[in-house]
Order: sequence, then C-alpha cells, then structure tokens
Amino acid sequence: YISTCQKNNVGVGEAMECLFNDCWPDFIQKKLDEVSGCAE
Repeated sequence: YISTCQKNNVGVGEAMECLFNDCWPDFIQKKLDEVSGCAE
C-alpha cells in the first residue's frame, strides 16, 4: 500500500492518514469509481 502510494506521488503521511481515517487516496478512489461505474 505504502509503496503503491509513493509510486503515485502520495506521501507516507497522507497514505497513513487515509488508512486510519477509513478513506482512500485520490488515485485509488478514482479507480474504484471507474470500476463501480462499469459494474452497473
């Protein structure tokens, strides 16, 4: 998770903050939104 975030220009601090606040970094959320849009 951390290395994937770093590869997508998300810092460790932001990645950990999202992890503990039950959210996803923008690049993951965007992909999830694309996938869920295809499922409908």
